[in-house]
Amino acid sequence: MPKTRSRQPVSWFAKAFYLVVIGGLVVLGVIGLVLPIIPGLVFLGLALLLLARVSTRVHALVGGQSWFRRLRRSWQRLTLLNPADRARLAFWYCVQSIVSAANTVVRFVDRGVRRLQGRSG
Repeated sequence: MPKTRSRQPVSWFAKAFYLVVIGGLVVLGVIGLVLPIIPGLVFLGLALLLLARVSTRVHALVGGQSWFRRLRRSWQRLTLLNPADRARLAFWYCVQSIVSAANTVVRFVDRGVRRLQGRSG
């Protein structure tokens, strides 16, 4: 298991930047919970990871939870990848999301067509 670095205080500029990014991730996460095309839980998980990095209270609250430790370990494993592998992983994740979205749209259209056929038949 890789050693975790000790928590160093974050400057106010970095906190402000993180809070803007966290706000954007939370907005995307909430939209993703409503729309099946966007993976909302992924964005909410990233927002929580960043918030735990900035806030000592949030870190103390969720740091002891087993699900959060697993999430943080998987995040740390990603940092071990070189940039080319990270880009490939991001590409394939995007492809998976697009295929999943297309599958959702096809199922939605199929249900609509079946309803129309049931009414006319």
